[in-house]
Amino acid sequence: MEKEVDNKLAFLVNNNPLNLQTSVFRNKTFMGLLTNYFSFTSFSYKMGLVRTLVDRVYKINNSWLGFHKDIKDLTLILRKNLFPVHIAEKVIKRYSVEVQSAHQLALRFSKPFQLNILSYPK
Repeated sequence: MEKEVDNKLAFLVNNNPLNLQTSVFRNKTFMGLLTNYFSFTSFSYKMGLVRTLVDRVYKINNSWLGFHKDIKDLTLILRKNLFPVHIAEKVIKRYSVEVQSAHQLALRFSKPFQLNILSYPK
């Protein structure tokens, strides 16, 4: 059991929040068992599975290095479930394009509209 020191628990203390990195956590018992690509399941369900897993990796990671590592791990897991590499790459590429365009759109509209009254023609 964790003992508190100075009214703080050790696992909750973060002295340097800039070094905090998040990534996908898998239990020791994780087997990597997903829907097999050749199972009698609709193709849209299989693509939805890959999209969901890629989205999960993107939303959990807070660094591009961790994202890249987890995507490589995800690709290996998909390969073990007989998913073709080109399908995983296609979904990852499409997802990254969507995220980048959404990010650029958010940056474009996140700045408040400012009107410079002094330079406005009368």
